[in-house]
Amino acid sequence: MAADGAFTGLVGCQLPIQLASLGGPIGTPELAGAVSNAGGLGMIPNPSSAVEVQRVLTIARGLTSGPLGVGFLVPFVVREAVDEAAESADVVEFFYGDPTAELVRLAGARDARVGWQVGSAEEAAGAVDAGCDYVVVQGTEAGGHVRGTQPLDAVLADTLDLVDVPVVAAGGIGTRDRVAALLAAGASAVRVGIGDDVVRRLD
Repeated sequence: MAADGAFTGLVGCQLPIQLASLGGPIGTPELAGAVSNAGGLGMIPNPSSAVEVQRVLTIARGLTSGPLGVGFLVPFVVREAVDEAAESADVVEFFYGDPTAELVRLAGARDARVGWQVGSAEEAAGAVDAGCDYVVVQGTEAGGHVRGTQPLDAVLADTLDLVDVPVVAAGGIGTRDRVAALLAAGASAVRVGIGDDVVRRLD
């Protein structure tokens, strides 16, 4: 699996694969730990309090020595939870709202890397201007909360022309060939809504 190393070097994972912040009963700390153990970046979705951040990261840290991230949906974000994630997680990421420098500063106040999932190249540029270390670009192929308005290949190309931070590709990615094509097109990693078994198949 060829990649430029920009994302893996930034967040400390072995493979250029990030788990999507899956909501509901799917996005568990156990799943995040399993993905990190398989070499990707495990993500824990949208904790609603500092206590919950501590709880889920404690569970996940008991399962892996790999890096772990926490993802927040902007309409439901709780500042105290972000502050705790900044202290406890390796990565803090936001989605479904316009990038703001205030949230990025809060999330990056300690050692965590900060990312923003976006739906357009213009929004990606805004995230970089706000101080993000990387961006995730989402195509219309994505499931769940969809902010993208273009197919992934188009928004990836447009974003790579505008920003100089690692760009993660997201939306409908499920095969090794698709991963290889996106990495060859310039993505530093891919974001997928899967478990550790599929990470191994994509490796």
